[in-house]
Order: sequence, then C-alpha cells, then structure tokens
Amino acid sequence: MGVLEDQAEAFAARLTDLVNATVTRDCVFHVTLVDGLAIVRPPGEVLKTHPLLPLSTADDVEDRQQAPLWLRVRFSTTMDAEGQHLAVHSSVMGLCVDPRTNFCPIRIEYDRDEPGKQAAHLHITGDSAGLGFAYAAAGSKLRPLHKLHIPLGDRRFRPTLEDFIEFLHQERLITDTHQGWRQALGESRGDWLHRQTRAAVRRHPDAAVEQLEAMGYTVRSPD
Repeated sequence: MGVLEDQAEAFAARLTDLVNATVTRDCVFHVTLVDGLAIVRPPGEVLKTHPLLPLSTADDVEDRQQAPLWLRVRFSTTMDAEGQHLAVHSSVMGLCVDPRTNFCPIRIEYDRDEPGKQAAHLHITGDSAGLGFAYAAAGSKLRPLHKLHIPLGDRRFRPTLEDFIEFLHQERLITDTHQGWRQALGESRGDWLHRQTRAAVRRHPDAAVEQLEAMGYTVRSPD
C-alpha cells in the first residue's frame, strides 16, 4: 500500500467512526484511487459523483434506506507539496432531500485549485428578492442564488464534516442521533484542529515561534 492510500485509509476510518457515532449506523467509508487522487466516500458506485449515507440510526438496514434525508459527502485527497501529509484536493458535504436525484438544497464545497471562486464555499438553492435588488443596483445580470460561491474561510481553516453535522442538528434538520453524539463530535473536531494547527505551523513557523516565545517558551532554530 502506498503512502497516499495508507493515509487516505486512516482518514476514511476517522470519518467512519464519526458518522457511526453521530448520525447513522454501519456506514464504512471506502478509498478508491482515481487519476492520482484517493477518493474517500461512503458505500456506492466507485465513480459516482456524490455517494450518500442515510441520516438514520435505525438498527434495520431497510429502515435506514427509508430515511427522509441523506448526507452527501465525498473527499478527493492527495499528498501535500512535501509528499508527507494527506491533503484534501476537493470535497462536498450536502443535505440531500432526494437520493434518486442527489438534489441538495444546501451544500458546502471545497476546491483547492479551482480558479475564479473561493476555495471553500457554500451553495444554497432558493430565491432572494434582496439579492435581485442588489444585482439591479449594481447594474449586473442577476445570478441565481445556487450559482453563487459564498466564501467560508480559506484553505486551512474551513467548515468540516463535524461542523456540518452540528449545523444540521442545531437547525433541527436532523433529530435522529446516537446517544453521546456531542462528545464524539467534539473529539473528532479536536483531532481535526490538532492536525490543521500542525499544518499551519509547518507553513508559518515564524508565527508559531513568536507565539510560543510570548508564552514563555524557549524555541531553538534547527539551524
């Protein structure tokens, strides 16, 4: 097993633990290597654009398949510039209301290298009279709400699957959760923040040194 596949499998295992401790049951994330990327996804067709998992914790698999709402989630991963750590190349998280059509009225997407839009962005399906007025006032052609890429942070600190699950619960879009789901969510989010902080330090060591020294630490340069 190569480094990419090995680290992607570890990532898939963390996602598996997260969803099965919060919003579903018996879901196993799989890894498929496609065109130099490791695709991490729930069960489904290997090349299916957006595999889904049922937002149901029912014991019976047939009951789970009757869930009224589904979670769309998919990560395309690669290795970072140094070839040492797994990096997300693109991802999508969405609330799906029809598993037959994959229609998601709200979704969060991330595209690391896609020009012309914010890397992390939100899509919402709907209409906004206020937005129509804003486009008219700007003298621009109206763009449908679902075509907008609403920014959600940068490459490093952006919404996570943990955040999306918590959002769905807070807004009462899901109520079927496992006992202890909040603790599982917090633990998984803590792991993510730990990894992202280390990644940020690798990219900005001077800022890390400055903060540590301000806290009384003595930091010695490897040089």
